[in-house]
Amino acid sequence: MDLDEKVILIIYRLLETTRTFLFTPRTREDLPKGFPEDVPGVPYFLDSYVHPEVPLEKPLSEHIAAAMKDVMKKSNISLENN
Repeated sequence: MDLDEKVILIIYRLLETTRTFLFTPRTREDLPKGFPEDVPGVPYFLDSYVHPEVPLEKPLSEHIAAAMKDVMKKSNISLENN
């Protein structure tokens, strides 16, 4: 497994284990043409994201904005500097 494949696998596992990402299992026929046949497992499509501190009825953009603030805080990047 090369580095790119390892990174993709790590990201996949993080997404899969984070309860705030909402997925729908699909069949292999739903995958894009040319998708490698040797990739194992059930394909999932990302349907939505829910930030744990944002009410469910709020639009997706607010959930994503809250997540971006969290990421910026964790990476010590100021939103005000951009």
